[in-house]
Amino acid sequence: MESLLNEDRIDYCLSSLPIAASDIQSEYLTKEIINLALPPNHPFSDRDRLQLSEVKQEHFVGYKETHALYHIQNEFCRKSGISPNFVCRVDEPSMLLKMVEAGMGVAFVSSCIRDWSPQVQLVSIVDEHSKALFRLTWHKNRYLSKAALAFKQFLIDYYMQGLNLNEKLEDRWQNEEKISSSR
Repeated sequence: MESLLNEDRIDYCLSSLPIAASDIQSEYLTKEIINLALPPNHPFSDRDRLQLSEVKQEHFVGYKETHALYHIQNEFCRKSGISPNFVCRVDEPSMLLKMVEAGMGVAFVSSCIRDWSPQVQLVSIVDEHSKALFRLTWHKNRYLSKAALAFKQFLIDYYMQGLNLNEKLEDRWQNEEKISSSR
């Protein structure tokens, strides 16, 4: 995506990874919670959420280096102090889910693919590092049409509403955790 932006082939890039250049500007849009995809008969498949440390001994299926989630998952595993045992790496989310469904391992996935495989159970990871920040990125000094500027403002407004909702849901989950742990 960075090359398309630099070549003026696109006005905007929606990315979870920062683009480091002095003429690039970004606006955070949303925070995506990373889930753990589990095979249908996994012992944790009946849970809503779990700690990353609970699955550190599992086999993992992951993305290749070319996928943005590769870097995100590596970073939050590092911050969480675990070293997952990756048995296979793929390029496509659909292939990743097929491998999880076949029982080859568990995988980190974005919640936006929740409905791609009904057999795979997505479980929230209760860990402060298991989130990805998505940003809208563009060149500071390039001309943007009125339509492009209106589109940018629409995205910012739309995702700011969603970000507030995500934060409210996250606060609710944290409160539920405190209540259940105090019992």
